[in-house]
Amino acid sequence: MRRKFPSLIAIAGDSWGCGEWDLTNFRVLHTGLEQYFRDDGYEVINTSKGFINNWTALNRLESALESVKQIDKIIWFVTCPTRGMTLTIDSDPFQTAQENLRFDFNRASKISEKFQCEILAIGGLCDIPDEFRSRHKTVRVLIPSVCSLFVENYPRSIFGDIGIVKHISDPVQAKQVTIDVGKKHQLFESSDRFPDNFHLGRDAYHEVYKLVKQHV
Repeated sequence: MRRKFPSLIAIAGDSWGCGEWDLTNFRVLHTGLEQYFRDDGYEVINTSKGFINNWTALNRLESALESVKQIDKIIWFVTCPTRGMTLTIDSDPFQTAQENLRFDFNRASKISEKFQCEILAIGGLCDIPDEFRSRHKTVRVLIPSVCSLFVENYPRSIFGDIGIVKHISDPVQAKQVTIDVGKKHQLFESSDRFPDNFHLGRDAYHEVYKLVKQHV
């Protein structure tokens, strides 16, 4: 049933916020949560874009909301917090990732307060650590790892982007991150919930939508 008075939903993130992909031709086949919200009569602003990091995703979100009078809910797909880093990591890469994610969550909190709207965080390429579940009153971790909903024994790792490995100076730590990310990608390829072997398919997004809808 369509809503008489549409609510406005914003979706932010990397390619996981865009929906189901055809990576062979690099195009979106189904816009995932965006489409399901529209089908239910909501208005949607989706600022997600492939290959971007959390900081860029949040900047794009803030810019898009500047011209909006009222936003009812923001959904943020959280990606690997080391995506896009080019500096050499001489310290513990896991600690670096945590620090980056704290920075991202602080940024999200400021945006939430600025527009007086709660942000629902969903872990995509990042399994959001427990410490963030109650870190900010206005940024709620709704789904720490969306992949864990569909893949049994999915590894709990903050990393999801293999690109960071070449910047880790310690070979032992670099190997561990490679193993963590590699396990994730192997599970993507073994599950029919990831038709392109990397992103959720439309049916999986619909299940995520039903969970999110309960909090909108």
